[in-house]
Amino acid sequence: MVLPDRMMPDISTGRMFSDFLRQKGIDPDSFPHYEHEFTDGSGRPTVRARLYPVEYLADFREYFNEVWLPEKSKEYFKERFPKVLPFLPRITLLPSP
Repeated sequence: MVLPDRMMPDISTGRMFSDFLRQKGIDPDSFPHYEHEFTDGSGRPTVRARLYPVEYLADFREYFNEVWLPEKSKEYFKERFPKVLPFLPRITLLPSP
């Protein structure tokens, strides 16, 4: 199954990741920002986004696999792409429906 091109983590994902970093004693408020322009033709306005230094990539992978997938993915896909729900147990620790 291939996800639609319009599927992307929303702004709340970045906020939750920032909270995850804070719990580890890292201050993401000190990271630089940039103007993020959406190029998908959606007409969404440019937003000021946090630029996470590459040394936090392992932390993001930890957050994504240990927090977002098991705790947030079901609700996210339920609203946006419910066809993927039967496949989530294969990539998460969620029980089968």
